[in-house]
Amino acid sequence: MVLDIALKDLATGQSVFARDVLSKPTLVLAVRRPGCPLCREQAAKLSVFRRDIRKCGIDMIAVFKEELGTEEFKPTFWRDAMYLDTNRDFYKLLHGGKINKASMFSLLSTNMFAVGKRASADGYTGNVTVYLVDF
Repeated sequence: MVLDIALKDLATGQSVFARDVLSKPTLVLAVRRPGCPLCREQAAKLSVFRRDIRKCGIDMIAVFKEELGTEEFKPTFWRDAMYLDTNRDFYKLLHGGKINKASMFSLLSTNMFAVGKRASADGYTGNVTVYLVDF
């Protein structure tokens, strides 16, 4: 169950359970790679609506699958709480009990190039080291 998933609070380094951070209505941004320009673009565009979302009584958190790149994510792209899914249980839950892996073909698709080009044109950059990424 999602409420039993252990997370690491990236602000304090403390371990918490999802039940502790999801005790009230919460918008959860699932971030695969905080260094990914596309993930950064999505977070920044969602943050534009932060004031309106909070006015509705909804918290906003980001849950990361990996820690590399989180240190520069918060001040620039995300202003709310950030958690690391240390055991990747959150991501396994999203994908029916397993971690999806991207193939080189999916990373080199025409759609990925178009989306990446748009993000780049909008000024979103990041660490785009190519390796087989777990999705």
